[in-house]
Amino acid sequence: MWALAEDGEGRLWLGSEGGLSCFDGRAFANYSAQPGLIPGALRALCFNGEGRVWIGGEGGLSRFDGRSFARYTAAQGLTHPHIDALCVDREGRFRVGAEDGLSCLESGAFTDYTTSLPHPEVNCLLADPEGRLWVGTRGGAACLAEGRFAGLTSGDGLVHSDLRAILQDHRGWLWFGTEGGLSVFGGSTFTHYTRADGLAGSRVYCLCQGRDGRLWIGTTDGGVSVFDGSTFTTYTTADGLLSDQVMGLVEDRDGRLWLATMSGADYLKAGCFTYYTPSRACPTPRCCWSTATA
Repeated sequence: MWALAEDGEGRLWLGSEGGLSCFDGRAFANYSAQPGLIPGALRALCFNGEGRVWIGGEGGLSRFDGRSFARYTAAQGLTHPHIDALCVDREGRFRVGAEDGLSCLESGAFTDYTTSLPHPEVNCLLADPEGRLWVGTRGGAACLAEGRFAGLTSGDGLVHSDLRAILQDHRGWLWFGTEGGLSVFGGSTFTHYTRADGLAGSRVYCLCQGRDGRLWIGTTDGGVSVFDGSTFTTYTTADGLLSDQVMGLVEDRDGRLWLATMSGADYLKAGCFTYYTPSRACPTPRCCWSTATA
């Protein structure tokens, strides 16, 4: 499982190597080998506010309107068929991050923005409420504001320059998940967190802030941690997590934390993991009361 996203109706969408799935709280609707749906691993999901879901992955880009899929490839101007990140900015512009570039879909055409990045490989995107676009690349971050990019690397204070996730919290602080740990910028200086501070792993691939203000940090080498501002609590397979390789995090409208892992999807509620895999039609709970409660 590579990607998770919740739409405006509370449905959970999941992207995997087997295709696209939608969970309405009762049952899954699965889409694979559909005309117009890109093949291969589906790595990024995004909604544009018009009831459409955009799907990015190894085969390019697809759009689903609830009835049929439409596919976009290099023929339509994509910088690269392997897409890892999608987002819609404050102005409604659709941004696409790929293995070798960044593009923007406007008026039916893609515009390339790759030359202004610190590295062409784009791993994550964040459109903040102030109208800025944050781009996480293999060689640092870039911030697009008022038509100009400003770069940010380990030389500027990041714990590592290979970025995998960016999140702006309820206070406006920026969190950067990297291949070497977690950095947060509170407006004046950076603070770093690594395994030595209690973080689950070094490779931070996804971030999510819950309604209670706690920060969830998914890693691909140690499970998931939750940070309350002072202490990390970590969950791994020993606590009921399906896999310690966590690729995506979403808190749904019912307060459940969903995790996309390399073995399937989990959700955590009241200290108990419930997991779904392609071979398991019904949810199976595995509790972790012995370690911690969420």
